[in-house]
Amino acid sequence: MKAVVVTVGAVAALPIAGLLVVITVVSAATGANGLPATETARIDIPADLLPVYQQAAQQTCGMPWQVLAAIGKIESDHGRSTLPGVDDGQNSAGAAGPMQFLGGTWAVFGVDGNGDGQRNLYDPVDAIWGAANYLCSNGAADPAQLRNAIFRYNHAGWYVDEVLTVAASYAGLSSGGSSPYTLPVDRGVFDRNPDYLTRPHHDYPAIDIPVPVGTPAYAVTDGTILAAADDGGLCGGTVILEGNDGNRYTYCHASRVLVSPGQAVAAGDLVLLSGGQPGAPGAGDSTGPHLHFGISVSGISVCPQAVLAAWMNGDPRSPATAPTSGCTF
Repeated sequence: MKAVVVTVGAVAALPIAGLLVVITVVSAATGANGLPATETARIDIPADLLPVYQQAAQQTCGMPWQVLAAIGKIESDHGRSTLPGVDDGQNSAGAAGPMQFLGGTWAVFGVDGNGDGQRNLYDPVDAIWGAANYLCSNGAADPAQLRNAIFRYNHAGWYVDEVLTVAASYAGLSSGGSSPYTLPVDRGVFDRNPDYLTRPHHDYPAIDIPVPVGTPAYAVTDGTILAAADDGGLCGGTVILEGNDGNRYTYCHASRVLVSPGQAVAAGDLVLLSGGQPGAPGAGDSTGPHLHFGISVSGISVCPQAVLAAWMNGDPRSPATAPTSGCTF
């Protein structure tokens, strides 16, 4: 594997689909899209390739670098696999290289990512940039098109789910400060859509967060999982967290539940992938993709909106201070 030397603040020129793209390399610990790489990502992804995934994703179209890295993980364990077709030749399906390109696809989307004058699908840097090029051509920068872009890479629903699960394990959270609480989804969701934190719920104190199917959702505080399954009813794919603070947190409409009853979790641990697509597994009674999130204090539902806004600003506000009315219509 060819080593890539990355210096913070360095500038490199890389050709993409016939264009010369000038990039500024940033810290791999933070990531090109501003989300810090988790410890899982830093341990699992080779140190020379982590910034390559980040920069290729960001500079090609701004797609999530974690998704690009997850594909590298699933396809070849970031080039460490010894199976046929990774370092040379092809596998039984005709795919080759660490990102497992078919020849015809590489001919169109291959990239000279390391600037050596060659487009080599066996070179991990070239392959990663080529994969980013291909995913971006299929709309990976648009959250609404991300699942389809991954599906186009490998035509299987299970593959899309696996990519999103690995990507979620690579994704960092940023809630600020030393608060015992974090947000149920990445704060970027609310940065881009601040009105989500003021929207009323339709019938009882809770919040519906409009996010695409497959969005990672996290434990908001330390605690124990009480329920983790499709409830077969309104909530669909359900996770209920009993917080160590004595409060209960309910997540609904999961397309994939990633924890088990009795499991201890810490704030920021991945617990599910969101869903809500009507008719899909785990959707429950949903009219469109979103994450339902509720908080109950002493068995009484409270309004999460102001509490989440406080957590977003690093204020460790207790849910016990939340009102029990004023957030419904």
